[in-house]
Amino acid sequence: MKRPLYFEILSFFLSMFMMASCQKKTTVNEPILTAGMNNFQFAMQQEEGEELVGVYYMPSWNTSPDPSTDRDSFWSCITGKENCSSLQNPGIWGPKGRIYNKKYPYEGPYLDRKPIAELKGFYKRDDPEVIKKQLEYMKSYGIDFFAYDWFYGRHYYYHLYFGPQSKIYYPKGWKIDTNRDGRVAVPGLVEWGDQLKIMLEVNAKLPKEKQMKWAINWCDDSHERWMHWLEIGSPDARARKANYEGEKPDKELYLKVHEKITQLWIDEYFKRGDYLKEKDGRPIVYFYFPQDAESRAAFYGLKLKDLLDLSQATAKKQVFQASNSSL
Repeated sequence: MKRPLYFEILSFFLSMFMMASCQKKTTVNEPILTAGMNNFQFAMQQEEGEELVGVYYMPSWNTSPDPSTDRDSFWSCITGKENCSSLQNPGIWGPKGRIYNKKYPYEGPYLDRKPIAELKGFYKRDDPEVIKKQLEYMKSYGIDFFAYDWFYGRHYYYHLYFGPQSKIYYPKGWKIDTNRDGRVAVPGLVEWGDQLKIMLEVNAKLPKEKQMKWAINWCDDSHERWMHWLEIGSPDARARKANYEGEKPDKELYLKVHEKITQLWIDEYFKRGDYLKEKDGRPIVYFYFPQDAESRAAFYGLKLKDLLDLSQATAKKQVFQASNSSL
C-alpha cells in the first residue's frame, strides 16, 4: 500500500510492530499482533498500489471563560462580532482587539449560512448524533480517513489525587509528588480533545465496514502555548504557586514531555482497530507544521529528527516490554 495522499503534510511512521511473515501483494489478511494483555488488530483492506483519500478535521472549542457557557470558537464569529474570539484576541489584533472602520467594515453576521438541517444548524461539537452523521457523510463520499488536528499543552501541571484531574492521562508508573495531591512530575495534557473522544466512541459503535479510519495531525503551532511553557518556574509562576522549586522548562523536561506525548499516542490511540496504519502495522502520524515543531526543538539545540528518534525508541521499547511480559 502506498502512503496516503495528504496535501503536502510530512508523515512519519512509528515502528511499533515487527512482522516476520511476507504476504503476496494482493492478499488481504488480518494479522493480530499481541503485546502483553492487549491485542493490536487491524484489517488490511487496500491492495498494493491503491491510494487513500483523507481530509483534515479541525475541532472547535469553548472560548468562554465561564465553563457553564459554551461559546463555540467557530459559530461565535459567524453569528456576530460581539463574542468572536478571533476578533478580540489581542495577540492577533493588538490590545484593543479588531477595530472596524469605513475601509474595513464588519461583514456579517451570517445567520443565513447555517449548516444543513441534518447537522442541526449551528450544532454542538460534541453531539453524538451530529458526529455520527459527519462520519457517515465522509464514508459515503469516498473519504477513507480523517486526520484530526491534535493539540497538546505541554505546560500544564495537574494533580492525580484531585477529582476533576484524576482521569487526565499520565503514563503508568511515572513519578508524582504524593505530598502535593499527586502532582505530576512531567506536565502536559491534550487540549480540545472532547470532540475526538466522542468521535471515537461513535465510530466504534458503527458496523466495522462503516467505520472511518483516522490519524493524529499534531499541531504544535501555538506561540501562546510555547510562551506558557517557557514561563514554567518563573518568579511570577512560583509566586502564584503555579510552579514549585525544581520545575523548569529545561531540555531534559522538554524531551520527557515529548516521550509522554508518544506514550499517550501508544496507549490511547495506536491500539485501536480504526487507527490508520501502514501495511506492516506501523501507525501513521502527521505533522501539521513540522517547521514549528523543529523551531521549538532548535531552542534546545535539537533537530526534528531527534524527536522522531525519541518517538521511535519509545515505541520499540513498548514492543520489547510487551514481548518480555508474554514469555
